[in-house]
Parts: sequence; structure tokens; C-alpha cells
Amino acid sequence: MVSFSLLFGSLLAALPLTIAVLIYRCRLEPVFSTPNELGMLVAGILLLTTGFVFQLRATTITGAATLMIDLLTLVLFINILPNVKTVAIWLIIGGGVIVGTGIALSVYRDRLLTLPDKVRRREGVFRVLGWR
Repeated sequence: MVSFSLLFGSLLAALPLTIAVLIYRCRLEPVFSTPNELGMLVAGILLLTTGFVFQLRATTITGAATLMIDLLTLVLFINILPNVKTVAIWLIIGGGVIVGTGIALSVYRDRLLTLPDKVRRREGVFRVLGWR
């Protein structure tokens, strides 16, 4: 029952936005709807990341499918829609930030793993926590 509920909830979050974006993109004269585009992108990213973090198959698959549909239709309509080039630039910047954050966290991994012990022992900057 839980798996069905997770799948149904994921579809209820992603499917209306996907349908709205596809309706706007498949008109005779395609239109770029910023709220729907942004909502679909954010919903897809949130579903995909929460699926990875919590190891849930339904949300991972739904988020990945939503993002794939979004990116594939962006590529198909890149020359038709004037605002798609702007979205592509923002996607590149967002991807770069995510990759850069991942690299920075991997470089400072050892230091970050020692932080809970330093907070517990109130060492370094964390001496301020025990001032009372």
C-alpha cells in the first residue's frame, strides 16, 4: 500500500505540470509558460533527489521521467521558443553549481566529518556554544 501511495502521490505532483507544459509546447505556435516550466523543473528535481536520498523507487522514477520529458522537449523546441535559450543557460548554471558543490563537499569531506565531534567537545569556533 505504501509503494502505491508513493507512486500515486508522485504522479499527482508531476503529471499535471507535465501535461500543462506539453500543452503549451505542442500548440501550433508554442508558448513558453514560465510558472509551469519552473514548477515542472522544481518538482522533477525534488522528486528525483528525495528518491535518491530516501531510496524510494517511485519518486526516483517519477522525478527522472519528469526531468527527461522536460529536457527532451526543451531540446526539441530550442529553435522555436525564444525563451528556451535563456532556460538552457540557467540549467547550465544550476548544473554547474550542483557539480561544484559536490566537488567542494568531496574535497572537504574529512573536515566536515569531524565537525560533530568538535561541536560536542566545544572546540575551536564552537567554544561560543558553552559560554553560559
